[in-house]
Amino acid sequence: TGMEKERIRIYPANPRYWQYKGEPILLIGGSVEDNLFQIPNLKEHLELLKSVGGNYVRSTMSWVDEGDVPPFKKVGDRFDLNQWNNEFWRRFRAFITLPHELDIIVQIEVWATFNYYREPWDANPFNPKNNSNYTAEETGLSTVVKSHPVATENNFFWSVPKERNQQIVLKYQQKFVGKLLSETLQYGHVLYCMDNETAVTPEWGEYWATYIQKQAAAPAAPLRLRRCRIRGIYSTRSIEQHSTILKSTRFVIYHRITIRKGRCIGITPRDIGKNSRRSVLSIILRFTALMEDDSAVHRMGWSGFGEIFSADWHQPGFTVLTAGSV
Repeated sequence: TGMEKERIRIYPANPRYWQYKGEPILLIGGSVEDNLFQIPNLKEHLELLKSVGGNYVRSTMSWVDEGDVPPFKKVGDRFDLNQWNNEFWRRFRAFITLPHELDIIVQIEVWATFNYYREPWDANPFNPKNNSNYTAEETGLSTVVKSHPVATENNFFWSVPKERNQQIVLKYQQKFVGKLLSETLQYGHVLYCMDNETAVTPEWGEYWATYIQKQAAAPAAPLRLRRCRIRGIYSTRSIEQHSTILKSTRFVIYHRITIRKGRCIGITPRDIGKNSRRSVLSIILRFTALMEDDSAVHRMGWSGFGEIFSADWHQPGFTVLTAGSV
């Protein structure tokens, strides 16, 4: 597809270089922080880099410095690894979208190794003493790891099937990487590095490289819409629609639509929020118009326009907007 041709990849004529948007490219960059997506003045930093000829930044998925936020939500005195911290992912999303607008390549260090040792591990949500999802006894994870990462003494990095196959830990590791990919795979300017300064076995890196490649290669499941009413929107033709990118004046929406249990369900990013229902309705109206030229589109009274709420579905980190019935 056109998007695939635009993605950054190894330059076939000379594999020492990258290719982006069909042309060879030499990556040159620098940054003020290793976890660049957490800094407050990201836009200014990227614009400065661009102004001096830079075209590349990298960031660890880290949260250890003052002012940083972790990826998971804290409920009471413990983290819940099934709930996201929306501020973390808002910052990360900005780190993906702003460089995209500036034609800057982004490299993501998926596992920030130093987050999982010594003082950072003591406060890490994945540490069993800090979350409500598993215990040290269930997982074999130590609650205290005092050594340097070079010693590889944290069992967190031995969870993959070719090592200790710790499925409880692996489940939440996959959830974290899956959320990361849900934010990045639709973009063509992103590189993925499995670890930052790792000392673990090749099996760990191989597992996550293969996992990401499989997720990237998986086709979007075709979704069929049949005579679906969405609170003032009527669509009569039976169609198949893949995941669609829609643009409005305020949002870029990764939008899916399907039928489930007698309801028509639209999926929009969680950060839309309850105060943006008019924008959401506008986007859905536009989406319907794009799907069918002959659709009869009606706008009903605002007071009856459904409800936005959080729920798990096949795309982690998304919010489900239910409206009307089939």
